[in-house]
Amino acid sequence: MRTLRAYTIAFLAFSFAPLAVVVVFSFNNERSLQKFGGFSLRWYQAFFDSESLRGSLIASLQIAFGTMIVSTVLGTLLAFGLV
Repeated sequence: MRTLRAYTIAFLAFSFAPLAVVVVFSFNNERSLQKFGGFSLRWYQAFFDSESLRGSLIASLQIAFGTMIVSTVLGTLLAFGLV
């Protein structure tokens, strides 16, 4: 049981540590990814100021929403079919 717990913790740490680093560095004031220059919302402001990037965000969210609806309907129908 201890081994399973240790493997689970190691798996979660190796899975989510890179994501945590990306989130922290998304607030970096510097342009470099090798040194952290302090917290800033500079890159988020630049993202939302760009019309083309906002358009791509909206398109991605629309595709994600459509995929969610289709997969929910198909998954529900397949579950009913299996039962």
